Amino acid sequence: MPGSWRKPPFDSDTLSSIWVMACRDESPVVTAFSIAFRLGGGITPDQVMELVKGRRELFRLGLTPAQSRAWKERYRRFADGGPEPAPKPQPEAKKPDEGEEQHEDKKGQDKRDGGKDERKEGQGKGKEGQDEGKEGEEEPRPYALPDWLRIFDDEGPQPDQDRVRAWLGDKGITSSRQAVELFLDKGFVIDECVLRSVFRLEPGLDAKPSDLPTVDWGLEHIERLRRGRAETRQSLVALTTGIGGVAIGAFVALTAPMVTTIYQGRPLDTNRLTFDHQTLVLGYGALAGAAATAQGAARAGDGKALGAALAEIDRQAASILPLVPDKGARDGLRDRRARVAEACAPPGQPGGDLAPAPACAGAVEDLQRLLDGPLAEVVAR
Repeated sequence: MPGSWRKPPFDSDTLSSIWVMACRDESPVVTAFSIAFRLGGGITPDQVMELVKGRRELFRLGLTPAQSRAWKERYRRFADGGPEPAPKPQPEAKKPDEGEEQHEDKKGQDKRDGGKDERKEGQGKGKEGQDEGKEGEEEPRPYALPDWLRIFDDEGPQPDQDRVRAWLGDKGITSSRQAVELFLDKGFVIDECVLRSVFRLEPGLDAKPSDLPTVDWGLEHIERLRRGRAETRQSLVALTTGIGGVAIGAFVALTAPMVTTIYQGRPLDTNRLTFDHQTLVLGYGALAGAAATAQGAARAGDGKALGAALAEIDRQAASILPLVPDKGARDGLRDRRARVAEACAPPGQPGGDLAPAPACAGAVEDLQRLLDGPLAEVVAR
C-alpha cells in the first residue's frame, strides 16, 4: 500500500546556502554529507536531501552507478598517497585594447613574412593534431579533498569527527586517508546522497562553477518562493480570523438570551420572587417592632399597650408565615406566636386590659430570640 504523501519542507535560508555550494564548488557533484558538515550540527544529510527534493527546478538529485564510480576516482590520488591537487589556475584577464593591438601586429607580421607563413602552415597543422591527441588523452583532473574528509588530518573538533565516523560507519577512523578509503569503497554507496545544480549537468562531471548571474537568479527564485509562502500564510490567517470572528459573534448572539434566562430566570418569575421577598422583609420588620413593644409593655405591666402589641404580632406573623422558605423557621414562628398569645392573655378574660402574667415577658423574649436568630438569617438570604 503506498504511503501517504507529505509536503516537502521549505527553509529559504538553508536552501540558499545549498544553492551557493552547488553552483560555486569546484566539483559539480556535492554530497549531502559535505553540505551537512559545512552547515553545522543543526542538520543531517537525510534532512538535506529531504529539503532539496521539493526544488527540482534548482537541483538534480542522484548519480548513476557509473557516474558515481567515475566521480569517486577523482579522489583516488589522495588515497594512493599522493598530495592533494593545487587549485586550478584561473586565466589572467586582459584588456580589450591589448588583444586588438596584438592581433594587428600579428597580421602585419604575417604579411611581411609571406611565404614563411605558408611553409609553417603544414607544421602548424601537425602541431595542432598533436595537441588534440594530447587533449584527448588528458585524464580528468582530480578534485581537492572535501572538508568533511579532511577533518581528521586538520585535527578538527571532536564532535565533527564523531559525525563523520558515524556517516562512514567506522568509529575507528583516525586519519583522513582512512576516511577516503572508506569513502572510495564500493560498499559506501552515495548514488542517492548527492546533488547537482541544474546548470552544471555537462557529461563527464566536468562542469565549471556557475557565474554570479546564475547564482543570483537562484537566490532570487528562492526569495520569491519565500515571499509567496508568507503571503499565502497571512491570507489564511486573515481568512481564519474573519470566519472565526463571525462564528463567535453569531454564537454569542444565539446563546446570550439562553444564558440570561438560566442565570436570571424568566422575567415574571423574577418579579414575583422579588415582590415576595420585599413583603417578607417588611413584615419581618413590623413583627420585630411589635415584639419589642410587647416586651417593654410586659416588663412595665402595661396591659393596654401589651394588648395592642400582641394584636400587631399576631397580624404580622400571619402575613409572613407563608413567605418564610425555611420549614424550621416557619414552625418556630408559629409555635412562639401561639405561646405568646397563651402566656400574655389575662386568665379567663382573653384580650382584657389587666396586668400581664409573669410568664408573658419570658414568652415575648423567646419570640425575640427567634426573630434575632434563625428568622433573621432566612430573611437575609
